[in-house]
Amino acid sequence: MVKLSLGGQDGAFEAKALELLRVIEAFRDNLDDVRREIFANLFTRRTGERLKLWQIYETLDIDRAEYERLKAEILLDFAKSYRGGVLLKKC
Repeated sequence: MVKLSLGGQDGAFEAKALELLRVIEAFRDNLDDVRREIFANLFTRRTGERLKLWQIYETLDIDRAEYERLKAEILLDFAKSYRGGVLLKKC
């Protein structure tokens, strides 16, 4: 985690960051293998470790349409799972 200063509110930032990490880990752990691989590639892998799209298609034996459908499903489900944060804002 990168240390950021929020004008004396570092403790609040750190607590929120740790909460978000717990949400990410819990969400990831409840995914099936295919969705977990897509989620990891989108969110938890370092830039140099991320797979290219063609590698994902090949590794997971899916096509582009299936990848896009699964990615959209994952993103929507993740946003719904994190109601307390900025990912899902009620208007």
